[in-house]
Amino acid sequence: MWAPPEPGGGYGLVGMRERAALIGGTLRTRAAADGFTVVLRVPA
Repeated sequence: MWAPPEPGGGYGLVGMRERAALIGGTLRTRAAADGFTVVLRVPA
């Protein structure tokens, strides 16, 4: 059963950015008119 993550559990944007960097990727975020845009680039 799914449960919401605990605060500081590493599921936020900071955690995503850190994980992307670990594999040589990047994560960019920005506000959009209807929410957020998230761009993840990882090496293939």
